[in-house]
Amino acid sequence: RPVKLPIGADSTVKRSLWGHENFTFYDKQYETIFINENGYVCFSESIYRAASPSIDEHFASAKGPCFSFFLTDLTFDERGAAGVYLTHIFAGAVAPYTPRATVITYYNAQGDGDSSGATFTVQARLEYFTNSVRVAYGTNLPTTLSAVVGPSKGSVPTGFTPSSATKLVYG
Repeated sequence: RPVKLPIGADSTVKRSLWGHENFTFYDKQYETIFINENGYVCFSESIYRAASPSIDEHFASAKGPCFSFFLTDLTFDERGAAGVYLTHIFAGAVAPYTPRATVITYYNAQGDGDSSGATFTVQARLEYFTNSVRVAYGTNLPTTLSAVVGPSKGSVPTGFTPSSATKLVYG
C-alpha cells in the first residue's frame, strides 16, 4: 500500500528498497534511494538539490547518479492527499514474498509558478529483475511546464542532444 513520504520543499527522503533488493544503475548496485521533491530519484546521498528543469541541473556532477522522471520545481497542496508516495510491489500470496519493484508517485503535484493551477500525477517504477525504470504520466500534464526526463551519471554523455516530448510525439 502507498506510504506518503514526509518530504518538504526542495528536500530529500532516504529509503531502503524493499526486502533489501538491489537495483543496478550504471553498472553499480544500490539498495538505498534518495527521493527528491522536485521529480527525481538519486542512488547516492548528496547535499545538492536540483530545482530547475535544465540540462545543467539534470547532469550536475554534485547530484551523482540519478533518474529524473519529471525534473522541475514542484509544489504540493499538503492539506489533502497530494504528495510523494512510495509503494513496494511484490509477488506471492504468502511469505516469503518476492520483491518486484519500488514505485514513486508524485500525486496531484503542481509546477511552482505555473499559473494554470493544474495538478498532475507522475510515477516512476524501479523494476528489480530488469533494472529498468518505467515512467507513467497522468493525463493532466500542463503544457506550460518544462521538465527534464532521463538517466544521469552526473555528467553529460558524449554526443548528447536534448529533445522535447512535443517534438518526439508530434514530429
